[in-house]
Parts: sequence; structure tokens; C-alpha cells
Amino acid sequence: MTWSLLMLLLVAALIPASLWLVRRLQTLQPSRGPRVMEVVAQLPLGPRERVTAVRVGRQVLVLGVTAQQITLLAEAPEGSLELPQPSGPRQDFASVMQSVAGRFHPGRPR
Repeated sequence: MTWSLLMLLLVAALIPASLWLVRRLQTLQPSRGPRVMEVVAQLPLGPRERVTAVRVGRQVLVLGVTAQQITLLAEAPEGSLELPQPSGPRQDFASVMQSVAGRFHPGRPR
């Protein structure tokens, strides 16, 4: 009876340990040297449409991406396209909603 209880506890302890190990191994990626291709920027245009800038070697490709196809919109040498940087902090959802609610209910405090 004691032997079976010890085996049961051992199996119960091995389940979370093996799950942790699998999760840990999935995050490790082998080093493959320098990246040849990387996504530089993305601009969503709709639920499944976006414009994406991809750096391939020393070229920057501007691609139109939809659910059905990918279209080359422009091609330029690296450094010739100025990609916009985020300008200032983004507002959180609550402050945006308060400002919108203030327009519809002018008597309420914000």
C-alpha cells in the first residue's frame, strides 16, 4: 500500500515538472546567425489587411498583405525609406472613453 502511494505521488510530481520543461524548451531557439529577413513596421488597414515593411538584406520591401494575397507595393534600398517612430505616449482606453463621453454628456464631470 505504501509503495503504490509513493509511486502515485511521484507521478503527480512529474506531471507539472514535465509541463514546465516542455514550455521552457519551446522558448529556446537555436542561434541561426544574422537575420536575413525581418519585419520592420506594420500598418493595419482593416481586419485582415495591412501594409508591411520587410527588410531583406539591404533592401526594404513594402508589401500589401491580405488574407488572399501579398502584393509588392514598393522596393527601396535600406535607409531610403523613413519609417515613422511613435510620437509620444499612447492614451489608455479609459482616458479616451472619458473624453468621448464628455462630448455627449457636457454636464457630467470628466
